[in-house]
Amino acid sequence: MGFEFPTSCSEADIEEAKTQENAKLQNALQDMQVQFQETKEMLIKERENAKKADEKVPIIQEVPAIDHEMMNKLTAENEKLKDLVSSLEKKIDETQRKYEETNKISEERLKQALDAESKIIQLKTDMQRLEEKLSDMETEDQILRQQVSLHSPVGKMSEHLAIASEPHLENGHHGTEEKKTSEPESATPVKKFGTESDNKLRKSQIERQHESVDSLIKCVSQDLGFSNGKPVAAVTIYKCLLHWKSFEAEKTSVFDRLIQMIGSAFENQDNNEHMAYWLSNTSTLLLLLQRSLRTTGAASLQQKPPPAPSLFGRMAQGFRSSFSSANVSVDVVRQVEAKYPALLFKQQLTAYVETIYGIIRDNLKKDLSSVLSSCIQD
Repeated sequence: MGFEFPTSCSEADIEEAKTQENAKLQNALQDMQVQFQETKEMLIKERENAKKADEKVPIIQEVPAIDHEMMNKLTAENEKLKDLVSSLEKKIDETQRKYEETNKISEERLKQALDAESKIIQLKTDMQRLEEKLSDMETEDQILRQQVSLHSPVGKMSEHLAIASEPHLENGHHGTEEKKTSEPESATPVKKFGTESDNKLRKSQIERQHESVDSLIKCVSQDLGFSNGKPVAAVTIYKCLLHWKSFEAEKTSVFDRLIQMIGSAFENQDNNEHMAYWLSNTSTLLLLLQRSLRTTGAASLQQKPPPAPSLFGRMAQGFRSSFSSANVSVDVVRQVEAKYPALLFKQQLTAYVETIYGIIRDNLKKDLSSVLSSCIQD
């Protein structure tokens, strides 16, 4: 029994020693694992640092060799080009200044010409009115002379008949002496009444004509627009002139009034829409006149010889084709024998059409030149 006790004690010591040894080994293993992990992490960091260092290596750039002779040559040429550009800019500025001065002078002269033309038209209108008044006075005078010539024989004849038929009284006096003296007094009021009524009738007719012309001018001076593609103002003017028989009149002021009204359109030359409206009206009215007016021998002698084909003449064929297809009723146009005032009105209207067309063309040129200049500069 006493022998077996020590044997059991040694086994317990061995087990305890094994346990301690295992604990030491486990601690050592854990230490080695920690060291391994730290070593691994350090290795990873070193690799990353090395990679970053490789990426930060500066790139070596090649520096080209400078050719000083070529550089000097290019610099000299650049200076020459700068001098050339500077001289060209000066010439352009000078040309622009001269152009502006010339344009200003041209506009002033055009304005003076338009003012002079307006004054001439006004003077012609006044002279035409004076001629009409003189013609009216001559007509009234002629009517008065005719009435005097008509009433004078009747008075004499009645007086002669009264003298021949009166009975003689015993005292030598005529019984109808009082009637003789009262007869001329009764004839005079009849003559005056007829003359005054004729004068009033004629004056009322003249006043109505002037009122009609004033109403027409007031109407067509406004923007009447278009109806079925036709300018309303042109057709209205043509119909009124036909109705009044103005084309067949030897003297009339309606054409001068119309020319003066059309000339007022030049006060707004910069408005292309306004000028295009009047171009359509004047050209349509001119084509209506060309289709309607016939010249007689006397009228054609007073006409000027036809000028060379102008810009409007070259446009006329295209206008005629578009006019014939513009649904203008054939009943509107009527052939009439035109007198000198109507033919003169047609010539003035032709000049206005060409002038308005030229103004629109110049305005469009200015607009396009400014747009092109801005495009070139951009």
